[in-house]
Parts: sequence; structure tokens; C-alpha cells
Amino acid sequence: MYICQSSYSGEPHLFRITEVKLFLKLQPITPLVTVSETVVESSSSIQIAQCISSGFRPKTVILSWSLGGETATSVSKPTVVENTTSNTFSVSETYTQVVDRADNRKTLTCSINHETLSSPRTASVTLNVQFPPSTATLTGYFTAVADGSIKPDVTVFAHNATEKLSTTLRCGPLGVPDSYTYVSWDHTWPGSSDVLRSFPGSPVLLLSDLRYEHSGIYTCRVDNGPSSQPAVVSITYVQETTALLTWTRGFHGGSNQTVKIETSRDRTSWTTTLSLPQGTLEDTLPVNTTITELAPGTLYYLRMFSVNEDGTSSKTGLLNFTTKG
Repeated sequence: MYICQSSYSGEPHLFRITEVKLFLKLQPITPLVTVSETVVESSSSIQIAQCISSGFRPKTVILSWSLGGETATSVSKPTVVENTTSNTFSVSETYTQVVDRADNRKTLTCSINHETLSSPRTASVTLNVQFPPSTATLTGYFTAVADGSIKPDVTVFAHNATEKLSTTLRCGPLGVPDSYTYVSWDHTWPGSSDVLRSFPGSPVLLLSDLRYEHSGIYTCRVDNGPSSQPAVVSITYVQETTALLTWTRGFHGGSNQTVKIETSRDRTSWTTTLSLPQGTLEDTLPVNTTITELAPGTLYYLRMFSVNEDGTSSKTGLLNFTTKG
């Protein structure tokens, strides 16, 4: 603030004062992007990274995202806050979106644009997305067949019991992290999920002296640690103090997993409402769980995640419901 003061020395004494306040336009500082410690593949929106920039004036600012060089949209919205001490503003946003294995190693960039800038200021991070191995790829081939053709290992054929053919099946999993435990090889018949035979897990399965009974589909099962998050299906039958949650299991990651349900009234403070041990169950049928001891007439937010000995999955997106009363 500048003050201009003038006075008159004669009679009567007169003073005139004029005050002028100058508000300088200030540029935002280069944004800071921090990524969540662990980002696990998720079919629902999760919090991935946060972008913060401050020290600018006036208030209007544009915060935007790009992923892998293409424009990306967050489920959340930017928040602008005023610092009353310095009369400046800050902006922040948590990039919240579905993430899958295709996003692994992509560059996530936060851009800040303001009227004081000739070009946006940016900051970037590289995503390290963890995901369970995809269905194993069988890459071997028959060493010989009667008609001279080459058959893929996914389905094994033997023309008769006297040819004594052999084949090597190789398991090629793809996941992050890329350290695998080979659980088993399962032999099934096309169109059926019944396991005819199981073999110890290994990168390579050698089948020799092939016969008709070797025919079928061979599936390699591996795990790499991360437990997949469960999926919330619906919240129904909401009463004064209870609600029915319907959900499905994610992959257990090769060890016993526990599914946890968290609730919050303000999306900031979270309470673990239920811990549901699931062992190594793999069925994906809907599971019904009743949430109890809720307060009447209250808005709740709910999320889920799973835990195994190798760590914690990402959290599901938020669902909300209001109890009766």
C-alpha cells in the first residue's frame, strides 16, 4: 500500500491523504507432482497422483493432465485455496481415474496455466502400475506330428498311442512386478472347467509319450504378489443402522487374502468397518455382506481393498449411501 500525504502550513492547517493499494499479478510456481506409493491395476477409479502449485495471483488458474502424451481427465476437480497472509492462491488436484496394465511406464503430466504465463508450467511422473499376471501364453510346439503340420500347445493332439510324440509347453506370464511363482499346470477339456490333471508349477511342462488322453487345454497358473482389489457391485436395502453390500472377489495373488471395508462420513477420516478373511477363494460370484452399527440419517462413503502377505491392493472407487432416519 502506498500513501500520499500533503499539508498546508497556513491557517487553518489542512491535510490531504490518498491511499493506493497495488495488487501485483504473480506467477504460479512450477507444480509438484507426487504419485501414490503403490498403484495397482483397478477396474474402478483410484487416487493415482497429486499435483500442487501455489504463489499465484489472481485466483483464476487452469490445472490439466495428460497421460502418455494424450489429454487425460480426472474424476476429481481442482481445489483453489487463498492464503490470506500473502494474498496469493494455491491449486491442487488428485488425479483419480481407472488404471490398467497398459498405463504402466506411461508419463503422467500435470500442467498449470495462468494469465501471467506465456506457456504452461508442467511436472511429470512415470507410473509404475502393478498388475497380476495375465493368462499364461503357451509358446511351445510339437516336436513332430504324423501329418507334418504344427499344432499350437494350447490344445494337445495325439493321433494314436503308438507315435510316442513329445512336446514342451512354456509358460510366458506378463505382470508387474515380474517376479513370479509358478503355481500349477491344469489340464482341462475344451468347454469344461473340470480339472482332469494338475502338474506342479514350473516355467516348462514336458509331455512325453503322447496319447489320446493327453488331449485338451493346458493352463499355466502363476502369481506375482499383488492382490487384486475386490469390486463393489451395489449397496441396497439401506435401513436406519444397516445396509447390504454386494461385491465380488479379486485375485488373491497366490496367498491368503483379507478383504477390508472402510466407511467415512467426510471422505477424510476412514474407519475399517469389516475385515473379511477370504483365504485363496477364487470364485467371482457376488458376495452379500451386511454392514451394521450405522448411524440413522447419515451420509456414508464406502470403499474396499484387499490385503495379502505381499501387500495391499489399490482401493476401489467411492460409493455413498444415506441411512434412513
